[in-house]
Amino acid sequence: MLKIDMTASIRKETGKGAMRQLRLNGMTPAVVYGGGEEALPLKLETQAFFKRLLDIYRKNAIISLTLDDGSTKHVLVHEIQTDPIKDTLLHADFIEIDVVKPRVFEVPINYTGEAEGCDLGGILNVVLDTLAVEAAPLDVPDEFVVDISALNIGDSIQVSTIDIPENLTLVTDPEMACVSVISLQQGPLDDELEEGEDEEGEAAEGEAEEGDEEEASAE
Repeated sequence: MLKIDMTASIRKETGKGAMRQLRLNGMTPAVVYGGGEEALPLKLETQAFFKRLLDIYRKNAIISLTLDDGSTKHVLVHEIQTDPIKDTLLHADFIEIDVVKPRVFEVPINYTGEAEGCDLGGILNVVLDTLAVEAAPLDVPDEFVVDISALNIGDSIQVSTIDIPENLTLVTDPEMACVSVISLQQGPLDDELEEGEDEEGEAAEGEAEEGDEEEASAE
């Protein structure tokens, strides 16, 4: 898992007016929750914080926050509030974590290669773009790499075939298909529709047969 260092100051300012003034002064108000303590209000230098957010976008990352009182907190980004018009930072919520205690993370899947079936007219059908795993935060990988080069039309890759390190516990259903190559003439839902149609047809035939038997009995 990505680990980055940042600095922050304990915030004494409260209220909307004070928060507005902080932002005008280039600071972003924040709060750290968890850790068995009361929520801790902080403030961070906006430009440095924004750059770090770009660095960890769509990634699992532990932030080591060094505070101005000399303490350090290991946190995860929980929520970022932005101005919908100006697209500027308004507020940040962090969750303090124990770096050795396992918890569930969503890890991105990086599909590499060009599927053979796509060259033959098939369509790549990505079902999962992340896998859920449980592990100590520092043991969590940045991504799982899955080579799809050998996939032909009708082929799929199941979650169970992905190489998961022993120090991780897979949470996602291992029997799920995470990616497949489907025919251009048959979309991913067609099989379900056909199966439903077959079941309806079988039910109709069953009802017809029962009706014939009743008529025969009556005669």
